[in-house]
Amino acid sequence: MTLTRRLLVSYTALIAFTAVVLLAGADRLLRGRLMEEATSELEREAKFLESSARGVGRSGLDSLVRSLAAQTGRRLTIINRAGEVIADSDFPLGELSTLENHATRPEVKAALEGRTGTDFRRSVSTGRDELKVAVPSTFGVVRISAPLPQVDAVVARAQGAVLLSGIAAVVLAALLAWGFADTVARPLLKLRDGAAGIARGEHPVLDTRGRDEVGQLARALRTLDENLSGRLGELERERAGMAALIGSMIEGVIACDERGKITQVNPAARELLGLAADAPVPPILELFRQRNARDAIDATLGGAATADIEIDMGPRAVLLSGSSLESGGAVFVVHDITALKHLEAVRRDFVANVSHELKTPLTVVRGYAETLRKDDPPGEVRSG
Repeated sequence: MTLTRRLLVSYTALIAFTAVVLLAGADRLLRGRLMEEATSELEREAKFLESSARGVGRSGLDSLVRSLAAQTGRRLTIINRAGEVIADSDFPLGELSTLENHATRPEVKAALEGRTGTDFRRSVSTGRDELKVAVPSTFGVVRISAPLPQVDAVVARAQGAVLLSGIAAVVLAALLAWGFADTVARPLLKLRDGAAGIARGEHPVLDTRGRDEVGQLARALRTLDENLSGRLGELERERAGMAALIGSMIEGVIACDERGKITQVNPAARELLGLAADAPVPPILELFRQRNARDAIDATLGGAATADIEIDMGPRAVLLSGSSLESGGAVFVVHDITALKHLEAVRRDFVANVSHELKTPLTVVRGYAETLRKDDPPGEVRSG
């Protein structure tokens, strides 16, 4: 997922969560407010019924409550001070005696005490959830009940309006979030591409004019690019100088990694090992078949240092020295001592020949010397 999409999803999720919380809170407040308004409306209707019933006898109450119930769609009930129902829009006069005494009902009890009473419960008589409001009356209590669907219908209409407003707000916020996410992500994506170009050895053009964190990051990347270019130039010059130095050595130099794979070999080493200039170089253990050489190479790759291991390579005699590297691997130096071995053989032959040629005359001289040391020399002979 791209940075723009991640930002968009994050912002949208945050906005949607906030909208849900606000809608839940608004729904609760709205329901409470609507219940208060519904209660106030039922209280006004109850008071209107109470005032309308004052000039009506008990025989006309049933007609009155049924007429008003047909107009309002409410359930109207008149209860005497003993808690008995004397008129109910949902029950004919003949069935009123079967209804329970209402004196203990919370809203009736409050009205009998001279206050407006309210309650929200399931009616025992009708089996419906109803909001009930009762007010004091000359007969005792006048109560109006509104079924829950009526109250819920008002709440649902308000909730629908709030929900549509919330959805519209979320959609608008998502569009704004997309624009903001794109604005934030675009310079970061350019910096990403610039960093990738630097990693490839390129020199991308970075916009360093910004004063915010993105601009600071762009300037830091430009400085990094400049420093890397300088360091790489120095390393390239050092590498070229080192390559020239190693290439000009008369000793053979072989560098390998910790697994014995040769990473660098100079021309002198190729000549000593009999390798063409462009020929691939095998692992170092395959270049030396002698046991002492392989042991020295293994020891060097293991971290030890070896020095002046004489190796007989057919027509050539070489000295092998090795040193391990801290980063892994080792460097070996191969010195051709074939000429020195030849000179040593010539010296030995010369000394042997000289010793042989001088042995006989030296023996004679030694005999004369011993004779002279043991015998007295003859006296001087005088002639007549």
